Amino acid sequence: VTTHGDSEKSWCSWNGNDYQSLDPQYSYTDFIVVKYETKLYPQYLVLVENAGPKSLVRVRTPDPRAEGAWLTLWMGSVVGEDPEAPPYRGFPICGTPFPVDVLRLEFDASVTQSYFEVAGVMLIGTSDAPSGQIGPPYHLEYYPQGQSCGSDSFIFTLTNCLGDVSRVTSQFSFNLTIIHVNHAPHWVPFVATSVSQISATALLLNGTDVDMPATPTNLSWVLMGLPSAG
Repeated sequence: VTTHGDSEKSWCSWNGNDYQSLDPQYSYTDFIVVKYETKLYPQYLVLVENAGPKSLVRVRTPDPRAEGAWLTLWMGSVVGEDPEAPPYRGFPICGTPFPVDVLRLEFDASVTQSYFEVAGVMLIGTSDAPSGQIGPPYHLEYYPQGQSCGSDSFIFTLTNCLGDVSRVTSQFSFNLTIIHVNHAPHWVPFVATSVSQISATALLLNGTDVDMPATPTNLSWVLMGLPSAG
């Protein structure tokens, strides 16, 4: 559908409810639920409204973080019909910390007291979560690299609409202090040595210390057992 006018391929609102709102807290008179084959992290929505006023007022998706909950991705107002304008319009919607494949579109015909038609709903997004985004259960694990110690930090922002820069907090940090732990040293495996029966042989003891690699002389060897033949 590329032009204005009734189409048998479109979904048409029903005015049998005399344009009464279906929700006492938030006004809308009609809704449709769209199921997609592929889950996406949402970014953009394209809606084809080929007849009547543009009556979309809210877009929601099921929120898996709470049973029966719906997360609002977009809210707006009814726009009067303009037969000269293209029947399709696109707008950014809030991203989510989880991929979605179901959208609930809510319309309010009480403003214009007129039916409307919708010919298509296209969801645009990505199959991978945006870089840096933390999804539920919002759990991070931190492992210091190598022998790192001292100060480190995470830097965050917080938003209630991913992708909308006007609804993002300023950056804040989560500071960490890595406490040094003195590790046990390591002994270097001995190579089998042949010794003379009639003379003394010097044996070299060698070990390493990851905490003080430049000063291995701090190591102390403790003899725990004597040989039986020497």
